[in-house]
Amino acid sequence: MSVKRLIVLFIAMFSVIDLISQDFSYMSNNYKSRELRRLRKHLIYLSSSELKGRAAASEGELLATKYLYRQLDSMGLDLLYADSGDTFDFLDKKDTLKSRNLVAFVPGSDKDLNSRYIVISTSIDNIGQVCLNIDGKSSVQTYYGANSKASAMAVLIELADRLNKSSLLLGRSLLFAFYGASRKGFIGSWFFLNRSFSQPELIDAMIDLAHLGSGDDNFSFFTPDQDLSNAVDIVSHKDLLQVFPHKSSYAVYPSDYVSFHAKNIPFIYFSTGFFPEYDTVRDTYEKVNIKDMQDIEDYLYEYIVNISNQKNIRKNK
Repeated sequence: MSVKRLIVLFIAMFSVIDLISQDFSYMSNNYKSRELRRLRKHLIYLSSSELKGRAAASEGELLATKYLYRQLDSMGLDLLYADSGDTFDFLDKKDTLKSRNLVAFVPGSDKDLNSRYIVISTSIDNIGQVCLNIDGKSSVQTYYGANSKASAMAVLIELADRLNKSSLLLGRSLLFAFYGASRKGFIGSWFFLNRSFSQPELIDAMIDLAHLGSGDDNFSFFTPDQDLSNAVDIVSHKDLLQVFPHKSSYAVYPSDYVSFHAKNIPFIYFSTGFFPEYDTVRDTYEKVNIKDMQDIEDYLYEYIVNISNQKNIRKNK
């Protein structure tokens, strides 16, 4: 064996060893503690009074987008747009408003698969603020949207970091998408597929992260696609995972998967189900189960690595 081939072999061997050590480091107590603190930090800010409920096209939605950009940029991800996102206009009650999407990219490592994509996404906006007249007095109510969907944004930030650091384990490339104006008829995801991303036919699957803070006992998935459903069963046999989703026959709440379904792109929807604070002012970070969000993130990490390497997803569909 030549010296050159020996050098290549040693580099490959040490790369694999490094990846394995990274993978196990995610299970260490120190890492889990730091990650839990980060999840809490993301959740508290994204559902804070400063963002005023993150209404579509509001200053709060813009501030949330800039926060997402700062976090992902600091983690070394490639972002496709500036910190104000990929902007688009939409009509709301005869007014033209401006919302935005944010997308980050992690390349896959399989030369036969890395020109194709898995999209992992959630939405940025929520209801915002509503002014009520109570007993002749004006009262502003803020719909903080901690579980809906600050919980999913927090998990997606941390997933992006982990998967970026483990990119050699990925077959397909990944797009992490945060959509604006979801509450206005999923306009952000429609814009992404029909105006922004030039080759939607290269997207093999979409993973829709909905409300993830209601506790892992309610963790479920919905998909009409058999390959994506089979992958859930495969990953659920992995050791060390603390949570496994049960199959649901429907999506608990409508979400951005509808835009992908309209394009015949396979999707899977993950959620922790119904929660009484949905679309109320009581949806605050104190009600969110952050520890279970961390366990759900662990499961989703394994699931995404698995389907990024599957050969048959969207084949002959």
